Amino acid sequence: MRAGGVPEERWQSSMHVVRVDGRVVSAGDAVIELMRFTSPWKARVTRAVPRLRHKVDRQYREVADRRAELSAKVPDAELVIDPPTVFGT
Repeated sequence: MRAGGVPEERWQSSMHVVRVDGRVVSAGDAVIELMRFTSPWKARVTRAVPRLRHKVDRQYREVADRRAELSAKVPDAELVIDPPTVFGT
């Protein structure tokens, strides 16, 4: 098992976001989940309107299906890890 309880065979099949409550969302739903941080109202509308939700999922799949081709065009860079910021401490 990987983070969030995502089975090993699903880990590289798509992007996964583990919510604070432990729920895992993947693929287009993960994109919508991340939209909550930049445009909460757009995320709510997109999640609520099936046509928009399917559009995001379809566009995610189009990019994901070309993952190897697209990543080959980006040079490798040194890994940088920023520790999370804890507010109020």
